[in-house]
Amino acid sequence: PVGGGGLFTTTEDNLRLFKLYADGGVWEGERILAADYVEMAVTVQNKSSDWEREAGVGKEYSHGYGFQIWRCGQYDAYRGDGAMGQFAIVFPALDMIIAMNETCKNCIDQILYTIYKMAGRIHNEVLPENPQASARLAKRMQRLSLAERHYHPDSPIVPMINGKTYTVKNGGFTLYASFES
Repeated sequence: PVGGGGLFTTTEDNLRLFKLYADGGVWEGERILAADYVEMAVTVQNKSSDWEREAGVGKEYSHGYGFQIWRCGQYDAYRGDGAMGQFAIVFPALDMIIAMNETCKNCIDQILYTIYKMAGRIHNEVLPENPQASARLAKRMQRLSLAERHYHPDSPIVPMINGKTYTVKNGGFTLYASFES
């Protein structure tokens, strides 16, 4: 994919990547990213204070930017986010990472404010087990499913052009697909 667009990642991959950042670049005891790189990546390298006004995006894009990582407005958190609600958020002080994929456009502020509200209720104490609530959650989790993605990694014209040879003697050449049946 072209940098800055077209890449789709799974929720699990987003979680793994931001777990790597949360652990300072170390994965299962092995250093993957240099510690100084991780520090710079998750801290402000570009203030982005005018970006909200200039780009017409939410306030959550005005707290600074590291290396492909946005700073959040609360909890000293940072996040990576992509089109249509692909993102992961790290809350270092809470030892918490949230990763999600959803279909959403221009709604990062509402999502993050809801998450911040939830984060404000987190305590570092172990709660007693609630068997009834656990059983209800397990039952609900079995019923949940994700709709099929509308994303397709290959162009619809691949079957029409795969294995063929084209020679251009003069002028240009463009391949395009007609989506009419």
